[in-house]
Amino acid sequence: MNASFQDNGVIVHPHINIAMAVAVEQGLIVPVIHECERLALSEIARALSFG
Repeated sequence: MNASFQDNGVIVHPHINIAMAVAVEQGLIVPVIHECERLALSEIARALSFG
């Protein structure tokens, strides 16, 4: 989840950011949770809620 390929090999990134696209009548809403590796699953769920 936190790595990518480059010409010189695999690059491991220090943080994990996730996003979830949600369709609405006007288009898409895409909330991004930065550094989610530091959060509990319940905190990620709360951050993604639109309430």
